[in-house]
Amino acid sequence: MASAPPAVAIVGGGLAGLAAGCALAESGFRVTLFERRPYLGGRASSYEHPGTGEIVDNCQHVLFGLCTNLLEFNKTIGIEDKIRWFDRMTFIEPGGRQSVLEPTFLPAPFHVMPSFFRFKFLNAWDKITLSGGLAALVSVIPKKDDGTSFQDWLHRHGQTPASIERFWKPILVSALSEDLDRIAVPYAAQVVRESMKSRLARRMGIPTVPLTELYNGARDYITARGGSVRFRNGVQSFTPTSHGVRLKLQDSLQDSDQEFDYGVLAVPFDSLSKMLPESPDGLGLREKLGHFETSPITGIHFWFDRQISDLPHAVLLDRTIQWMFHKSKLLAKNSQIIENEQPARESTAKGGLAKSSGAHSSASNSSLNHSSVSKSSVSNNRASEGRNTLAQGASPGYTDKATESRRDGTNSTKNPATPSYVELVISSSKSLLQKSRQEIIDLALGELREFFPDARTANLVKATVIKEVNATFSPTPGVDQYRPTSHSPWPRIFLAGDWTATGWPATMEGAVRSGYLAAEAVTGNAGSAKKFVVPDLPAKGLMRILD
Repeated sequence: MASAPPAVAIVGGGLAGLAAGCALAESGFRVTLFERRPYLGGRASSYEHPGTGEIVDNCQHVLFGLCTNLLEFNKTIGIEDKIRWFDRMTFIEPGGRQSVLEPTFLPAPFHVMPSFFRFKFLNAWDKITLSGGLAALVSVIPKKDDGTSFQDWLHRHGQTPASIERFWKPILVSALSEDLDRIAVPYAAQVVRESMKSRLARRMGIPTVPLTELYNGARDYITARGGSVRFRNGVQSFTPTSHGVRLKLQDSLQDSDQEFDYGVLAVPFDSLSKMLPESPDGLGLREKLGHFETSPITGIHFWFDRQISDLPHAVLLDRTIQWMFHKSKLLAKNSQIIENEQPARESTAKGGLAKSSGAHSSASNSSLNHSSVSKSSVSNNRASEGRNTLAQGASPGYTDKATESRRDGTNSTKNPATPSYVELVISSSKSLLQKSRQEIIDLALGELREFFPDARTANLVKATVIKEVNATFSPTPGVDQYRPTSHSPWPRIFLAGDWTATGWPATMEGAVRSGYLAAEAVTGNAGSAKKFVVPDLPAKGLMRILD
């Protein structure tokens, strides 16, 4: 009689745990995934907000074409067509003046140069010094993290105040969710180099459905292969054994213990620290985790009685609010797509890179519709149960599909009588943590009306503020030395999470990579080693010389 396949416990239903679970389920392991909340996705999740009755994402997540592993994961679980792709990025100044960053026929890294030199918010000297800074990052791979902050690097390389505030800060604070003086140089360099590798690298993908519905595909993938996903079933602690791991579980009815051949701990670093055993090995890992810090992200959701813009998204300069996502245009129910034929796509062996910071596939022809995103998949989630999330209530993968190309005022589909829903995002939002809901709403609404004239006459119907207090780990100078690999001190227990040593910062791409690395470690230990991590996006054009 054939022996039963090895049993593996995945603790945590975020992207790291889901990636590990899917890879191991496909490889024949008996997967049991434990998630303490009633939904999947971790920080990439959604729920029905109790004050508004609306389905809201915990925080807006976007992807970029350089996120090869996130793209592969999306393809694996069948959600490629739920991502809409854009190859133009609009920067708006207070007062409404716009500048567009878009690719051209020129070879990488010069493919965005024409639009870069047309930026209205930078003067000639800003652009000259900025070009020098970009060239320095692209041409020389920074040495190992030496404790220097990127802010210091910018000053040493002669970057002007305007280029720092209007280019480096919007790009990197959004990508890395931390202030420039708390970002290690290699992380900033990686964001710049990867995004300039090719035209495909900087394409931005935005989900067209709520995030929890997006990642329910991973649950279906695991269960279709004989695994199980257990909601509202937290893990209090674990005990390494000679032949595996014993988990102390806490479900809605009782505490219980359960043993597995292998365990993957895919939880935030602070949650892991609380689970570690009081042993020398446990204390050593806990000491490492004690060096990590976190950074907050705030999402502000506004519902207006009319349309305030034709843009699906925009970078907002010189104010507290940093990004606008026009959700009523992005969600599948309301989208009216403007498709342009694109040049032949670049391809990789297995797919495309991603964010909270990095990558994916257009859902421009998706038949899904947000009203039938009927709250069924998320209606149980009446309030966010996310880690240190404050929900403040109401107030008066890459495919060969087309990329959307859109300009405000071009082929306009704005209908003033149609209500609109927008989300404003503020990364590294430390200044807002002590502010009240109403203070944040008033601040954001006032600033939004500086950028979009139509918002000045629109009535705000309702609003929500969501503070993700510990949204990401901070990519501070020196933190790399404390990031553990997927191998724990115990031979049959492995680690996953965007905070582990993936070679990437705290992004969705980093989370998926960590899950794949943990799955590789499990299969290697079991004597059936497999490779799940896919290669980085290949460089194109002149970037092939510099890569």
